[in-house]
Amino acid sequence: MSGSIVIRSSIGALACAMLSLAGVAAVAPQAQAFDICTTFDTAYRYPIKYGERDDPPELRGVAQAQCYLLDLGYEGIDVTGKFDRSTLSAVKDWQKRHPWIGRTDGEVDSKTWASFQAAASRVI
Repeated sequence: MSGSIVIRSSIGALACAMLSLAGVAAVAPQAQAFDICTTFDTAYRYPIKYGERDDPPELRGVAQAQCYLLDLGYEGIDVTGKFDRSTLSAVKDWQKRHPWIGRTDGEVDSKTWASFQAAASRVI
């Protein structure tokens, strides 16, 4: 799954480079998400759930979870810092695929955080 992410990111970067050469400004959404996802200096590990939003912004737990989900191949995730329906759906799916987490309600607890970190292709 992570191989396809690298390919998609490479294709997106190549497309942006080609558009830049043609004089067309373009910013790939995945590139923006990657920029956000590389700014975390500490790992957030407190429980988060549907409806929450990153406040204060320096905590950024929801955004961090969204970055992990993107890295793990989930599409349709926007790194907004708001635990929205698409984030909830992806977390529930992840939890169903990893029964050792022990929950499928979409709340990101310590076991879910650990599973994200163990499976991600990069440290977030």
